[in-house]
Amino acid sequence: MSHNRKAADDFADISRSEHSKQFENDIYFKLKEAELEANSTGKRYTHKGVFTELRARLVEMMDKNNE
Repeated sequence: MSHNRKAADDFADISRSEHSKQFENDIYFKLKEAELEANSTGKRYTHKGVFTELRARLVEMMDKNNE
């Protein structure tokens, strides 16, 4: 492997590592935000309830697009 190729691979590894850390930070802050929101209200959502509503809205949007 050439020196330039090795340097490029090392740079790609660093970029992936930094991207991974940023992704983890984004997820952490979104979960923290959700936790704070949950603590400020008594309203709770279930997976079934959220996805039932989502599916209904998607069907409605598809129906509108097919008119």
